[in-house]
Amino acid sequence: MSLAAKLDALPDDGASPGQKLRQALSLYEEGVAMQRLNLRRRFPALSEQEIDRAIDRWLAREDEAR
Repeated sequence: MSLAAKLDALPDDGASPGQKLRQALSLYEEGVAMQRLNLRRRFPALSEQEIDRAIDRWLAREDEAR
């Protein structure tokens, strides 16, 4: 089954495209916030700038901060 067919088979929640976009952006922001907390926990000595760079690398799918 193709991806398009799988997506078409999902139940319709009645949300408008704008609502779906806002939901997706909210999930994105929450994911970034969770990763930021994870990096702070794993690497407590990193500065805020270093955390920001690690987030940028993570978003670009590069290696995590060390």
